[in-house]
Amino acid sequence: MVLHDHAGHDEPHDEVTAARNARLGRNLFLVYLVFYLGYVLLTTLAPDVMKREAWSGINIAVAYGFGLIKLALILALVYAWLCRNAVGEGAAK
Repeated sequence: MVLHDHAGHDEPHDEVTAARNARLGRNLFLVYLVFYLGYVLLTTLAPDVMKREAWSGINIAVAYGFGLIKLALILALVYAWLCRNAVGEGAAK
């Protein structure tokens, strides 16, 4: 009984494409990590800054948090767009 066989059998699974996709994922994660680290450092080292109002009664902490969520979604879309084509042996198929 195979319940979790979701891999498309027509998708190329060559090592060149997998390595490129892993590199892209790592780099985009590092971009996100920089912004998240900024959030954590501001929260721990300058909590008074995070309490300030950004706009319409929303403080900087909440605005920054929503910004992190939006950034994660944008980076996921960028990753999906960049990984849509194979580059190795499976690219010609």
